[in-house]
Amino acid sequence: MGYRFIMKSAPAAMFLGSLIMGLMPFNISAQLGTECSTGNALAAWVSFPEEELLQQSFPGAFRTDSVTLSIVTALGDTLVFTDTVFIDGICYFCSNKLKAFFPEHDYWVVEQNGYEWTDWLLINGSSGRIQRAFSEPVLSPDSRRFLCAYRDLRLGSTLNGIQIWRIEQDSLIPEFSGSDVYWGPSEVEWETDSTVTFQMLDVDWDTWDVKVSTGRLKLSIEGCWTPENPVNWYSGNIL
Repeated sequence: MGYRFIMKSAPAAMFLGSLIMGLMPFNISAQLGTECSTGNALAAWVSFPEEELLQQSFPGAFRTDSVTLSIVTALGDTLVFTDTVFIDGICYFCSNKLKAFFPEHDYWVVEQNGYEWTDWLLINGSSGRIQRAFSEPVLSPDSRRFLCAYRDLRLGSTLNGIQIWRIEQDSLIPEFSGSDVYWGPSEVEWETDSTVTFQMLDVDWDTWDVKVSTGRLKLSIEGCWTPENPVNWYSGNIL
């Protein structure tokens, strides 16, 4: 039994962000660019060009045409992603691209792009449950967690932050989601199973100066992820 996927989160289109991008000096423009900021080393084995992924996974995932992506769950349901989504009753155009498959955990990753917004959909291949992430995930060294991070300091149409998900049998449990920050993460990587390292980019919009500091997230024995320097994490003032 098939059904059409309807996205519920609204895109954020910020006119001020567009002005900032146009006025920004070129030498720091690239440094502040929109990007998925997790390292690629641990994700490379599951992330291929879409055509190759579709060939390897057929009939689990396939396209009936250039704008329609379908994923078949273990229960026999078909998730259909087309070039339109309805948000608050309004139709928006988007594109959907199969980005990765984690066979050990049976998770698909679909990148969904619209006008000034991007979602990464983490799809459970057994149940069909869909959860949204900041970016394409990177698997932890012990294969028990996903790490996601994104930076959008120029436009501000997408969240800046870091997410950590614990992989359970039928769902992903959000262990950490830090998006209430003024800085942008870069070079976000697993250092160990219980430590994530990253660079914090903070911009002084009066002088266009960019301050860079190294940060860490650590998993406590109680099972909580905590910034190594909580003051810097939330204040946006990197020392």
